[in-house]
Amino acid sequence: MSTTAPSIKILFLAAIPHDIAPLKLGEECRAIDRALRLTESHHDFDLQDQWAVRVGDLQELLMHHRPHIVHFSGHGSPSNELIFQDANGNAHPLSTKALGRLFSLLRDNIQCVVLNACYSKRQAQEIAKYIVLLFEIYTPDRFAKPVRCPQLI
Repeated sequence: MSTTAPSIKILFLAAIPHDIAPLKLGEECRAIDRALRLTESHHDFDLQDQWAVRVGDLQELLMHHRPHIVHFSGHGSPSNELIFQDANGNAHPLSTKALGRLFSLLRDNIQCVVLNACYSKRQAQEIAKYIVLLFEIYTPDRFAKPVRCPQLI
């Protein structure tokens, strides 16, 4: 029996700033890991998680892991920013425009992005310009909704 390397890399990015209400992101990551382990093709997945992610970490993490799927969990802001952490563990926003630039540069390997954060609709629309498949999870009815991507229309 030959063993092969996992073909689908998933990078779970979590930011839980100290100055914002905590979220149960550990439970979310655990649920994803468990769901992957229960599939028949569990050997095809490699789930990597990164915690306390700072804005300055993003490009390095994406280049280092070269994921096929990026899953961000954390807070969003009413000003349409995803919230990461600063060096002191406090909230540090990332603008929609900056997020879009990042994914425009690093889109070669990334096939899907999942955003689980409040106020993430604009970020999802911006990322969808560059990534084929994108899901915005945090919605009032709590169901994942695919964002229409230009490449698929």
